[in-house]
Amino acid sequence: MNDIDAIATLRESLDVDQQRFEEALRRTGPIRATDPTATVVVRLAADGRVDRIELGPDWVRHHTGAELGGVVVATHAMAAGERMRAYLTAFAESDGVRRPRPAPIGGAPPTAPVAGVADLAAIDPGPVMAGMGALLEELDACLTEALALAQRQQTAAVLGRGPAGIATARLTATGALAALELAESRLAGVPARMLGGEITAAVHEAQEQVGDPAAEITEASGLGRLRRLVHDPTALIGTLAEGGAR
Repeated sequence: MNDIDAIATLRESLDVDQQRFEEALRRTGPIRATDPTATVVVRLAADGRVDRIELGPDWVRHHTGAELGGVVVATHAMAAGERMRAYLTAFAESDGVRRPRPAPIGGAPPTAPVAGVADLAAIDPGPVMAGMGALLEELDACLTEALALAQRQQTAAVLGRGPAGIATARLTATGALAALELAESRLAGVPARMLGGEITAAVHEAQEQVGDPAAEITEASGLGRLRRLVHDPTALIGTLAEGGAR
């Protein structure tokens, strides 16, 4: 296998894994989870965000007002866990009979002229190998930065409040429900349906402040640039021919 073949193989592998990731997300549909008493229900939309939170009319027989917020948070965590299991199952299945084929290469084909390179066959393999090593080092640094950014997002928080001021939801920057505070003194006599709507509205307001954490991390860490590079053969070969220089 020559250097160009190695580049093509790397590009195809990355593209297939990206397709598997996207297909697994598409196959992970809405999720429903309940607490052990089945009086608290959390429904997640296909994108993983909270669709709605429902309370059974007899929730007060199983939970106190002080406990309810924690029960909702725990049930949301169960729903998120179930969604992750569904995603991992779909991703694993895509490695068998559902494994996708590499997408057509975008941009100029590898045989097209590359800036600063008159003949692909004349490319010096030394700088190419050095370039591949440099890109791998950059990928490792980007992954480290992405992990650090993800950890920082876990500690960041956004708040949302229900229209009646009874519920306040706190979400992490990744959209996980971290806490739910309820004004206990105002819960008496509030119908379960109305209280569920109040909680849902608080979570929705917080969710509106959460962007796309995966996309933000991808761009901020440099992974986005590398992904675009491997999908542009002309730019990739040119970069490798220069020894990996940005």
